[in-house]
Amino acid sequence: MASDCAPDIPVGGLDTSYIQHTSGSTGEPKLIRHTHASALAFVEWAVSAYGIHAQDRLSNHSSHHTCFATFDYYAAARAGATTVVLTPAAMMMPPTLSALLESERVSIWYSVPTALVQLLLRGTLQERQLDALRWVLFAGERFPEKHLRSLMKQLPRARFSHVYGSTEVNVCSYYHLPEEPQLPDPLPIGVPCSNTRALVVDPSGRPVAAGESGELLVQGSTLMSGYWGDPERNRQVLLERPAAGGLSERWYRTGDRVLQLPDGTLAFGGREDRQVKIRGHRVELDEVEHALMAQDSVLEAVALTQADDEDSQQVSAVVVLDPASRTDVRELLVAVGRLLPRHAVPASLISLQSLPRTPTGKVDRRQLAVMLTEAAAASPDSTGLG
Repeated sequence: MASDCAPDIPVGGLDTSYIQHTSGSTGEPKLIRHTHASALAFVEWAVSAYGIHAQDRLSNHSSHHTCFATFDYYAAARAGATTVVLTPAAMMMPPTLSALLESERVSIWYSVPTALVQLLLRGTLQERQLDALRWVLFAGERFPEKHLRSLMKQLPRARFSHVYGSTEVNVCSYYHLPEEPQLPDPLPIGVPCSNTRALVVDPSGRPVAAGESGELLVQGSTLMSGYWGDPERNRQVLLERPAAGGLSERWYRTGDRVLQLPDGTLAFGGREDRQVKIRGHRVELDEVEHALMAQDSVLEAVALTQADDEDSQQVSAVVVLDPASRTDVRELLVAVGRLLPRHAVPASLISLQSLPRTPTGKVDRRQLAVMLTEAAAASPDSTGLG
């Protein structure tokens, strides 16, 4: 029998609010458990930091199980704002999506940079009136500088904010981009949120000095309670560190390398698992991607590692080229070779019309690795396939 009465079920701040799923960088599923308290702490910060109010209209670009959705739905609800539900069909067609943003007068957008790049390149933004859009938030991957500059020119009324975090902590730092054309490259991940503390440590766990790099640890009210059913992983990433009064505090190991700048701002230095050894030389895969993206003919680029015929690691890459460009991948390798040391230049490079995506819109690197392996098997010279 239906009832108008809410069930009398006691719920406390430390009770589980939701469990979000992420595969992370390793491909192993992780079930991340957040409490009502950690969810509310993030939502309260988001509403305050971006001045979300009842007249705002937020998009929901990412899947419901991601940390982006916590912002899209719960922050909107907390402020009495509206969440504009984007259909899968609309998100697959950039012109349709940009038309929807215009007709629905979306005022706040939050996604990975890849989704924004697709809007920029294929969404006919120059034909839209997006004057209602006041905040563009992005997180989760590097935003190529040339695309970011172009998007800022297309959306002159919007403010841009680079937010940093993971599903385990929601957002733990942010950087509001300056309005002047000179942008730092790469963009800083900013300063810790008001509910978060950050600590940069060396491999032994000791804090590093300003100007030095190390692994980022974070502690605060938005931290997850742990991974569901995975005590071993919890022991690996949730650390107890001494605190005042003989107590201890729980900190989360992000696995990210950051540089602590003298003014307290943090600069992202890459994932620990994105630094590889090639013939004894250290290679930053993010730097390889950056060199590829510096070429005018390249719209998107991804660098990966592969085993060669002798089972040694080598750098491989996948690019999406501008259809109007006459550059082929062999010319591209020559140009990149002027920017990178020899051991960092991709040993194989293929060109695709588009890149596979995950449900959040990020590039699906695991699927690309399979495609590279198949391309290498089909053609020993896997330069210029696709």
